Amino acid sequence: GLFMDGITLDVLIAEARPLLVGRHVDRVALDGPEALLLEMAGRSRLCLRLDASRSTPGIYLLSRDEGRALRLSPTERRGGGANHALLLFRKHLEGKRLESLARIAGTRVVSLGFPGAL
Repeated sequence: GLFMDGITLDVLIAEARPLLVGRHVDRVALDGPEALLLEMAGRSRLCLRLDASRSTPGIYLLSRDEGRALRLSPTERRGGGANHALLLFRKHLEGKRLESLARIAGTRVVSLGFPGAL
């Protein structure tokens, strides 16, 4: 499987940051039980995929069309947990402006900052 170490994450974040920070989240979707897709507003039509799975963990910058091809349809989402999580992500992230994108030092955790977040 793919393993994103801290150095790889730093490079990806450095490339993605100027393209994403300052943009609003247009739509939130799921790509399986462990991945979140954030479609970003703007003419560049970008999508940020955050994957917490064991086999393909990391962040991925995709075109909006690539992201839409990945996202699960309502019939593919299993159980109320996934639907509840998706509703919460949509409530708290859609329409919000991404203020920061960084890796937490000493970890492989990626931090996304939004207005009003703790």
